[in-house]
Amino acid sequence: MMALGDGAPHGRYGHAVTVLKRVAKKLVLGDRLDMGATTNDPLRQLRRRHMAPFSAISPYVRVRRMLDPVHHRHLLGSDVLQPSSSSSARRISEGAVGLPMDRLHEDDSSELCESTAFIPDKEVPLASVMIPLEDDSKAIHFADVSSMSASVNALHRSVMMSRNSISKGMEGGREGNTNAKDTKHGGGSEEELRNPPLPPGSEISSLPQELAVTFYTEAKQRLRTLFLPRVLFLLERKRRRAVESEMARRASRPSGDALKRFKLFAHWPAEALQQAVDLMTYQHVESNRFIWYTGEPGGTLGMVLISHGQCRSMRNTMRDSGEKRLTTESAVMLATHGPGHLFNEYSFVTQEPQMRYVKTLTRCDLFCLSREDFETCCATVTETVRAHMTHAAFVRRQKMIPEAYPFYPQLLRKQCPVFAKSSDAILSLIIQSMKPLASGSQFLISSIGETPSQIFFLRRGKVGGYQDVDGASTHVRSYYGPSTLLESCVIHRQENLELLRTLSDCDFLVLSLEDIYGIMALHPSERDILLDVSREEKMKILSKQQKRYRPLIYQIPIIRQLLEGEQINALSHLFEGRVYAAMDIVASKSDTCDRIIILTKGQVSFGVKGAEWAPGDSIGYTCLLQHRWSHSVVALQQTECIELRRDLFEAFMEDCGLLNDAMDVTELMMCPTKVKLLQRERKLVDNGVVLTEDVRQELRSQVLAPLRKAPANSTATTADAKDSVHKGNDAMTSYFHRPSRKATEQQARRHRLLGLLNSVEHDIEAMITPRCYPLSISMDGLRQRSHRAITEPGFVECRPQFRLTDTSVPGGLHTPLLTERDKEEALSNALFALKRDPVKRVSKITPFLMVKQR
Repeated sequence: MMALGDGAPHGRYGHAVTVLKRVAKKLVLGDRLDMGATTNDPLRQLRRRHMAPFSAISPYVRVRRMLDPVHHRHLLGSDVLQPSSSSSARRISEGAVGLPMDRLHEDDSSELCESTAFIPDKEVPLASVMIPLEDDSKAIHFADVSSMSASVNALHRSVMMSRNSISKGMEGGREGNTNAKDTKHGGGSEEELRNPPLPPGSEISSLPQELAVTFYTEAKQRLRTLFLPRVLFLLERKRRRAVESEMARRASRPSGDALKRFKLFAHWPAEALQQAVDLMTYQHVESNRFIWYTGEPGGTLGMVLISHGQCRSMRNTMRDSGEKRLTTESAVMLATHGPGHLFNEYSFVTQEPQMRYVKTLTRCDLFCLSREDFETCCATVTETVRAHMTHAAFVRRQKMIPEAYPFYPQLLRKQCPVFAKSSDAILSLIIQSMKPLASGSQFLISSIGETPSQIFFLRRGKVGGYQDVDGASTHVRSYYGPSTLLESCVIHRQENLELLRTLSDCDFLVLSLEDIYGIMALHPSERDILLDVSREEKMKILSKQQKRYRPLIYQIPIIRQLLEGEQINALSHLFEGRVYAAMDIVASKSDTCDRIIILTKGQVSFGVKGAEWAPGDSIGYTCLLQHRWSHSVVALQQTECIELRRDLFEAFMEDCGLLNDAMDVTELMMCPTKVKLLQRERKLVDNGVVLTEDVRQELRSQVLAPLRKAPANSTATTADAKDSVHKGNDAMTSYFHRPSRKATEQQARRHRLLGLLNSVEHDIEAMITPRCYPLSISMDGLRQRSHRAITEPGFVECRPQFRLTDTSVPGGLHTPLLTERDKEEALSNALFALKRDPVKRVSKITPFLMVKQR
């Protein structure tokens, strides 16, 4: 048989010998295994450094010494550590080499070693290593080398399984690398190569003497590295339990009167209070330890009553901004609590998380009541008492919401984009006006079709959104805190499209519309900024809902006649959302019809008589032909539309190859007289008549005769009408406005109004300031182009960003100029408002010309 240091290994354990030679420099092998010995081996120094704290404790000194062969030579004999001794090999192979150990606790035996053979009250001769812990009469023995090696292998497997489970959880991606390492070594994993399995005791006699001693030393070393830490931990746990039981026995348990002074237990009967006190368990916490962290669900200790010591509650001011660590800069000290203070009692009722950090200042004795025990006690009280408990819990919780969920201007801008461009001063006033609201489950926030007047800032909890689907209320979405609810409906004063109901206990901060108006009334410039941002946000929402308005797009005649399904879907994505404020002039007769507009919500008026435009109607789809809008249009309330620009529509039709067809259809729709001419010409051709120029002129005169006829009291003549026709006007002249029946009286009145307007022109320029918008008249023509404002059409110029038109005729009418009646009506309205109070009441000018400067 070859020794351990010879050449190639022999037998079935040759691989183990090779492994032992490979790791001999890393493992502590040899005759002297004293941990306190002086050596330059880094592994020994590291092990000695970690084991040094245990040497000061007397039970651990005995354990360490009994595991060290240097201190039990008198038991094993000096020849055991000498490989040349034949008696030592015989004792190892025939004797009982084991490791006795005391049974620490009834439920700890399985944790020590699953395959350990417990043989109490038995003295092991020769190679036995006694480890008396507290009771020397009891010991755990390894019967022989077989049981010893089996125990070591089982212990090694359990340790390695725990290590592997941790490593797989933290580094799941390294599995492929581990397999590569195993393949590289060719003999199992790296841990198995470092700690190979030991042979059973029955085969020790067949091994070489040096190899047998090596396996024996390796077994002791593994017991020292794997088994000793568990022994020390179990000893410390046993000591800690003994100390806690003694402290709990000596601590003074609170009485029922100590709980009755709290509002939650104010209506409890004496029997229920005494039951709650009896179910409390004792806990002690050292100083500078955290009892709770912010956000913990109910705490780890349940409801806590301080019996001795002091605690401090703190709040993290930077938690909502993303910094969740509690630092000296972010920590705010709220209060210091002493004996008799009760923590976390309301979380049992409201299911709320911990809203503060609680840290001990000194060593504290606590009495804790778990949630299960609390529910057991609540089962013995009446329904009225439970109602009082719920009311008291939610009242206190509502007071704690501003403290638990602080709001900052930056956070408000992030959660509510409507306030994105508002100043910090305005946002601070808005935050101060918020009111806390704590609600339970199934609380109705808003119904379908209701116009809400409050913005709900959900800070914690879950809210469900329901819509009517096939006549049944169906849950369609969920909102989780932190989020904002109903801000668009409140700002734009529109109906809610879904029912909102809480699905759990929720914490809200509520902002009412009256508070917003009160703050914005003191800051007009901030009001304009808020309105602009709110419209932009609404436009983004409308632009994302093109498919919702596809049926309205399909109703447009040109689109319905020329485009197919897929083309209509593609065209719907080109529409953009637009929002107009109340009393905005959104169209002017002097502007060109340059877009298709579909009214989706709101109310507008057009024309002199103030006709209203119905939601769902579409106008401007004849914009492919250059013409002007027929009437000026004013939004009477908050109005929403989707619009398609003329250039996008023309490019889309050209890509589809339908631009010429669309132009022809548009021309026929805008010129019904041309259709009549074509129909009469076709009839004449069918009858065999040759269409000469004279025939065409006569036919045109017959078709246009009713439209060219002048009123009886008008100065215009039929000859003038004929001249206008022969000057190049075609059938489109049918869309010119007819001359007024009272031209003489209107002309005189207009000159009188112009004289009055010239006299007050300088007063108008002085009182109109930018801060008066949008509630003042837009006088761009008077302030910037006063020398030509009276003579040019569209003197009240608003330069609208969005335009509407008339629906009385499809696509709008061809209107090159403003009529005299429109001009004098605008002048009289403006002068009437200025005449009443030209300086103090600028913001209350008659709403016919109220626009917002853009």
